[in-house]
Amino acid sequence: MAPTLIIAFFIRFIDGFRVFDNVYTLTGSGPGGSTTSLPIYIYEAFFKQGAIGKAVAASVVLFLASFVVLFALNWLSNHRAGLAK
Repeated sequence: MAPTLIIAFFIRFIDGFRVFDNVYTLTGSGPGGSTTSLPIYIYEAFFKQGAIGKAVAASVVLFLASFVVLFALNWLSNHRAGLAK
């Protein structure tokens, strides 16, 4: 059952970053930025504030965090597959 849970977590993790259109359309990042997600923060920093450096830095942090989580899931999946043999 663990491989199925790992794949489900992997898919939901990636899908969690695709909430930009829903949140931005419904709340516009909410009152006081209460519903701001990282993709919305990057968008507003780049296009509305013109803070290109801040937007690029946030994008790199998002990429590295995603890479670490997905690398850990891949390692866990391969490690568990090695234990099953």
